[in-house]
Amino acid sequence: MQVQKLFASPAELVAGCEVIIVMLLNDAATESVYREPNAILKSKLAGNLVIDSSMVRPDTMTSNGSSVLQQSAAFVECPVARPTQPRSRSIEPSAVPRSQFTSLSSSPKREFNSRGQIQ
Repeated sequence: MQVQKLFASPAELVAGCEVIIVMLLNDAATESVYREPNAILKSKLAGNLVIDSSMVRPDTMTSNGSSVLQQSAAFVECPVARPTQPRSRSIEPSAVPRSQFTSLSSSPKREFNSRGQIQ
């Protein structure tokens, strides 16, 4: 039987993590998870990687990324969005030019081992 631990807050959850993946539905949810008392930004993020795939306004993502970077952590903006129009075909990730990806990082030379840990 596997034991699972419940955490009292987002800050407590991320305290023991090196890579943090955030995927939230809207701006209100990100405000709560990033900025409320005991939120992610209340934890020590220095040296960690935050990957955010939330569906939020661009200015909200930029604000969250800037706040993470101010704590000497790396931030990758990777939003998931619903298409505004139906697509006739799917787009393979390999077909999207690298220049169309946005990434904010305070340390672009970070490397990860096979377990996803920052080296």
